[in-house]
Amino acid sequence: MVLSIHQNKYQNIVVRIFGKLDFYQTKTTLYLLITVFLVFSNNAVAGYKDGMIALRNGDYQLALAVMLPLARSGVAKAQYNVGLLFQQGRGIKLDIREASRWYLAAANQGHAGAQNNIGSLYRRGHGIEQDYKAAAYWYKQALNNSPLARNNLAFLYSNGLGVKKNYTTALRLLNWAADSGHAKSLFDLGKLYEKGQGVEKNKAKAASLFAKAAHKNYPRAMYQMGLLHEEGVMFERSLKAAAEWHLQAAKRHYASAQVRIGNMYLDGRGVRQNFQEAHRWFIKASEQGHYHADYALGLIYEQGLGLEADQDRARYYYSRAGAQSKLRD
Repeated sequence: MVLSIHQNKYQNIVVRIFGKLDFYQTKTTLYLLITVFLVFSNNAVAGYKDGMIALRNGDYQLALAVMLPLARSGVAKAQYNVGLLFQQGRGIKLDIREASRWYLAAANQGHAGAQNNIGSLYRRGHGIEQDYKAAAYWYKQALNNSPLARNNLAFLYSNGLGVKKNYTTALRLLNWAADSGHAKSLFDLGKLYEKGQGVEKNKAKAASLFAKAAHKNYPRAMYQMGLLHEEGVMFERSLKAAAEWHLQAAKRHYASAQVRIGNMYLDGRGVRQNFQEAHRWFIKASEQGHYHADYALGLIYEQGLGLEADQDRARYYYSRAGAQSKLRD
């Protein structure tokens, strides 16, 4: 079956490589090329599987050693994964420019994940010169196969970056992505309904979308649910429910939620007052560069809340808070 389907294709390759041969020479060479192709394909598939197993096991150096030769031979999936390894600095020194090179190679072969990722590098200007039009182009290439690309393109339309600002188009893209169950798109769609951008303002619809995204474990939506329960907006006011949502988002490394639950432990709002727990969550947020956490830690060390007062540490965290605040201003 393979031979009959692809015979003309391979015969054309034979002619390009060897020139015109007689029937028997062409047939012999054709079968030889097909054999070589099938062996290479089988080896590539086996090698790629080995590389993915290494990735899942966290053995990034082995994954890179397996994937890189495949990427160099033109296997798009391998090129995409090599790009990820370079972008994340796993198994090799972080190198965004090199990541962009591999993403672009895979993107030009139609790999949706690579198309989305190279679009995001262009959008942020990471490793390559910032170019919103190029970002929009690559997101559009990935639309049919990537809910994340739909979400990213919606962001460009919402902000008029590389495309004309158009909330209606953004709404359509987010609906398309949300229909695939994409959590961030559910949340972003909720924001459009909350603000009435591209659609009539509808807080009940916004609340429903926030809840759906939160139940899909999207940290920002969990944090939003916490805020809404704190304020009694869209949902009945409940500090206990707010604390539960903030805690879930904090456990998923969302720094603002870590600060929020830290403050709730500090003040005993929605949870039993616990200075040690407050300190633990502020430390985690501080490690992510959140200056509100640094200020809270300064206060804890200055006043000795739940631990021995330490003025040197207090000054250190107050200083960090001031520096971080200036960076964000």
